[in-house]
Formats: sequence, structure tokens, C-alpha cells
Amino acid sequence: MTLCEALQTMFAAGYLQVRDDYSHRPHDIYEWLEQARWDLNDYTPDVKTGQIVQNHDRPSNHFVCS
Repeated sequence: MTLCEALQTMFAAGYLQVRDDYSHRPHDIYEWLEQARWDLNDYTPDVKTGQIVQNHDRPSNHFVCS
């Protein structure tokens, strides 16, 4: 699924914020949805751990929701 879909999944599971490897502080998931529409990589959200990981050998980013 795309990053936007993964963030929507996490938001539906009750997570409100997301932080990537390059951020110093978390951001509201709702605020990131528009920007996330441009990222078409394949992601897997894990609603138990709050992590969103890229599905390829060399992921360029990692997201943690809270």
C-alpha cells in the first residue's frame, strides 16, 4: 500500500502522530496525508507496534506512529 494508505490505516487504528527517521519531533498524521500522497513506495503498517516500513531491500525511510 502507499504511504498515504498506511497513514490512514494507522489513523483509523487510533494513532494520531507520526515521526520519520529525519524528523526531530512527531507530526500530526492528518497534516502529513497531503504530502504522503506523493510517495508511491510500497509500505506495510503494523497497528500493534505503530511502525510503518517500506517493502524493499534498501528502505530509505521508516515511520513510527504514536
